[in-house]
Amino acid sequence: MKSKIKEFLSLDETREIEFREMYGFTFAFEKNVMIFGGEMASAEMKPVAIIYEENGEYYLAPLYEKVDIDRILKKYVEEFL
Repeated sequence: MKSKIKEFLSLDETREIEFREMYGFTFAFEKNVMIFGGEMASAEMKPVAIIYEENGEYYLAPLYEKVDIDRILKKYVEEFL
């Protein structure tokens, strides 16, 4: 009984960075999914940065003050470079 209640009240949150290319820019999105009791309770996907190339150099423009730039860059390098 106790484990059933604990499982029902469990809250799990995942945060991922995803990239989409649009209009010559790469947009970085943060996807947040909350799972409550084994079922999805809420999901949010918001743009957090724009990555673009100019004259052979890459630039990152964060869209908010509190953006984990290192995490975005690490994921971008793993996927695209």
